[in-house]
Amino acid sequence: MQRLARYEKEKAERAKVAFFEKYPKEEAEILFACQAELLTTVETYTRRLHVKLFSEEYDFMCDDNVDARRRSQGENPMRKEYQEEVNAKRVSLGFKPLSPDGTPEDGKETLAYCKKKVLGLIAEG
Repeated sequence: MQRLARYEKEKAERAKVAFFEKYPKEEAEILFACQAELLTTVETYTRRLHVKLFSEEYDFMCDDNVDARRRSQGENPMRKEYQEEVNAKRVSLGFKPLSPDGTPEDGKETLAYCKKKVLGLIAEG
């Protein structure tokens, strides 16, 4: 087993033990299953929102050989108008524009933004 996978498994086991110490056994089993399902759902909707709001971060996935070569040489193969439109949107949301090759410099921040939005929707409930 890879080191990261082993670490994640051990971390999950520790969390489960701590969870079961908080609640009676019968209640803990149900709540733990609900929590796991809820976390999966939050991650799913976070990814969906991220793809919708920041689709430009996935543009490289559709690159053909020519576009991939251009991108690897530091050039963004997308139209200039599209680049300007995307960068304006990103700046208006408080994020950095895409790098010259069209890749995001703050991809983790945009994902965190989407997760915050999803959790906010849940809280409004």
